Amino acid sequence: MSGVDVQEAVDRFYWQRASPCCAGCDWWRHFNSSVGECLNSPPVANAERWAMIGVAEWSLPTGAGHIATTREHVCGGFKDSFDWASLSVAYRKRVGELRP
Repeated sequence: MSGVDVQEAVDRFYWQRASPCCAGCDWWRHFNSSVGECLNSPPVANAERWAMIGVAEWSLPTGAGHIATTREHVCGGFKDSFDWASLSVAYRKRVGELRP
């Protein structure tokens, strides 16, 4: 899945859910279509970084970084200031931002 396809899958999930979640948050940067990191969180040690998604150990250490979350996670820091109208109407319809 290319980066564009992953972003479209994340956007579609956000609009189908129709409520605040990491997938639609300005602070969230996806790793894939299901998991990403919260750039609003301060960097933490490797073990704490992956704990919220249930990972206790990795075969290769990734080091400190931002907290990893699933796309459906919700927290009090949700922010969606993206100008969805800047995207094409066709894309907005595909992901569900424009309802028929």
